[in-house]
Amino acid sequence: MYLEKFKIKNFRLIKETTLNFNPGLNVLIGENNSGKTAIIDALRLCIGFKDQKREIYINKSDFHINNDSNLLDDIEFNLFFKINDEFEKACFIELYNPKNDCLELNFRYNLNTSAPIERINYKIWGGENEGQNISNEVFQLFYHVYLGALRDARRHLHPGRNSKLAQFFSKIDSKELSHDFDKDEMIKSLNEAIKDEKIFEFIEKAKKEYISTHLTETTIDDIDIDIKFLPHNFEDFVEKFKILLPYSNETGDLEQKYLELHQNGLGYNNLIYISILLGDLKDLNKIEKGSYVSLLVEEPEAHLHPQLQNLFFNYLNELNKELNTEKNQGFQIFVSSHSPTLTAKSDLDSLIILQNFNNSINNISMKNSNLSLDNKKYLLKFLDVTKSQLFFAKSVILVEGISEALLLPILGEILGYNFDKQGVEVVNVNGLSFKHFIPLFSKNINFENNTTKNILTSRCSIVTDDDRKNLFSRPSNTFKSLKKTEDINLRVFGGMKTFEFALFNASNKNIEILTPLYKKVHPTMGKKFSEKIKGMIYKEQFIFNNLKIKEKSEFAWELSMLLNSESEVKNKFKVPNYIVEAIEFAIGKND
Repeated sequence: MYLEKFKIKNFRLIKETTLNFNPGLNVLIGENNSGKTAIIDALRLCIGFKDQKREIYINKSDFHINNDSNLLDDIEFNLFFKINDEFEKACFIELYNPKNDCLELNFRYNLNTSAPIERINYKIWGGENEGQNISNEVFQLFYHVYLGALRDARRHLHPGRNSKLAQFFSKIDSKELSHDFDKDEMIKSLNEAIKDEKIFEFIEKAKKEYISTHLTETTIDDIDIDIKFLPHNFEDFVEKFKILLPYSNETGDLEQKYLELHQNGLGYNNLIYISILLGDLKDLNKIEKGSYVSLLVEEPEAHLHPQLQNLFFNYLNELNKELNTEKNQGFQIFVSSHSPTLTAKSDLDSLIILQNFNNSINNISMKNSNLSLDNKKYLLKFLDVTKSQLFFAKSVILVEGISEALLLPILGEILGYNFDKQGVEVVNVNGLSFKHFIPLFSKNINFENNTTKNILTSRCSIVTDDDRKNLFSRPSNTFKSLKKTEDINLRVFGGMKTFEFALFNASNKNIEILTPLYKKVHPTMGKKFSEKIKGMIYKEQFIFNNLKIKEKSEFAWELSMLLNSESEVKNKFKVPNYIVEAIEFAIGKND
């Protein structure tokens, strides 16, 4: 079985949202404060409710504040599991709802403020009817492993009762490794093997000289003690396990040299820690047929450079395939991230995008989105690390080419806007491939599945050329079709003829600034310019059609360098009107 749907109400910043999950891997992405941690913690609260060593509980600060009444409404979690066979249904019969043929696990928390001491009450039930009890045996079929964002690998791996390494060796079934391994026998054998070593003689003499003599003089009864440095059980023994890292012995000494964990880098310490958790996870999946096992990972990119992020994420995909088969889909992975590197590596259908829109959390499952199969194939090929940042942006400006991508942030600065501070991402679609992105932002389009749900709440401006044949003709049919896709969150802004032409045509000052740059990148065509170019821009617009792609990018680069280095030129430069409108729509100036 797998968790198919998860409803959350009144939990932290989430007023209400419903998430649709995939079997296997689910990647929650979004900007900061978009609800990623709240969702992971909600899963921990539910799936790990009866864990012996719970690390998370509901407290007063977890209740969502209703701004209309300042009341703390009840927190509710509703989990809907899709079942694969009758055996799973029998194992979780207390959760079964025959109306929708799924397993339901429900939680409700309320804050009782009328009592002398504020108290949080809760109800848990299975299936459709509130009050249907769930036995401990059912809860024991839910397992999860959690890897937090603020993990301290050194602390978790330090020898002691809470060491993850000790917990792992305590849980692992030694008989699965070999029939010769019995934990009790191993400890007994170890004690027998070293009982004649000098360390025992040292302990005995020290005890007799420094302790027993005092003990005899201060007690009435004949009391003696025994000192052992080896434990009598396996669990106490593994608490002393310590991780060391061997390194090259360049001095030629026979003895191997080691590094302590605190001498190692954070990234590799985290990978060691993660590997132990994953080893624990693989063992958990063998515990009982019909059990549900999940891995919850927050920000796997923490302390890892991009190549290690890729390697780790690829391994998660392999682990997903290994532990999930057609017959057994009782293992799910939930990853939260704001790493474009991981986003670019993810299968689009595994992505769930979270956005905080006016303090309301919106989520879009790419698998259930408006995107057609053709859209997904294109985006999967197109979305590299840079372009994947559009999923984390507050607003997006899609442009045709490198020239617009280079210059728009600078033109925004001229207008007084900082794209980084205002969360604006400029994405170069390399041509006229806007149609593959439009379904993310607009519902005003004919979708293959005739649905209008699940669109991003971020604004999107499309900046393109209207490609009219000449100054006296109408915009092209392609541009007209693009305009028809406009919606509340998406607008199309067209420049007359080309972007370069629009820059020249914006003002006479622009002509003075741009003419030397144009002559520099296109010497042959530049000769046709006269000193009286003012006014000729309308007659000689064909010149700008002769700029090749390479020359356009060089022209844009030269202009960007000039505007960045010469503040006086920057102050004189006029931004074309359609660019102004596109930027102001994206940032929501007129909201």
